[in-house]
Amino acid sequence: MKNPRDLFNVMETKAVGDKVAVTVLRTDIISTYEDGLDVVQEAQRYRKMFTVTLIEKMDPPSVSTGVQRTAISEAAGNGI
Repeated sequence: MKNPRDLFNVMETKAVGDKVAVTVLRTDIISTYEDGLDVVQEAQRYRKMFTVTLIEKMDPPSVSTGVQRTAISEAAGNGI
C-alpha cells in the first residue's frame, strides 16, 4: 500500500469480526550524541507481522448508547 486510501479500499472489503494479517516495515535507528549532534551509527529495516480482529468503531462517551463493547485484538510478537 502506498497511501491511506489503499488501506481504506482494502478495509471496505472486510467485515467486523474478520481476522486480518498485517505486515509493516519498521526502521530502527541507533545513534549517538557527539559534539552537540546526533550521529547515526546504524539503521535497520525489518518487517513486523501480526494479526488483528476487526471491531466496530467505538462512539465517543457523549454519544454512546450505553451498550458495553469489548475490543478484541490479537497480536503476534511484541506489537509494532
